[in-house]
Amino acid sequence: MARCLIVDDSMVVREAVGDALDDMGHDYDACTTGEDALALLSENAFDLVFLDIHMPGISGLDVLTTLRDRWPKIK
Repeated sequence: MARCLIVDDSMVVREAVGDALDDMGHDYDACTTGEDALALLSENAFDLVFLDIHMPGISGLDVLTTLRDRWPKIK
């Protein structure tokens, strides 16, 4: 079982991905902004991140850059 993070400003997408992860038996957290994602990544261990690229504030690409630098084992 993987611990996942869903980062998307669309509630519909967060719920759909979350439901699929639930059905597969995975644990997950979800947030709506890049800023929130970085805070959660700093405080928790995740195996996988589902990341929206176009979000208000810090973009998904900026989060991805930080993610690769600070947490290279996360997929």
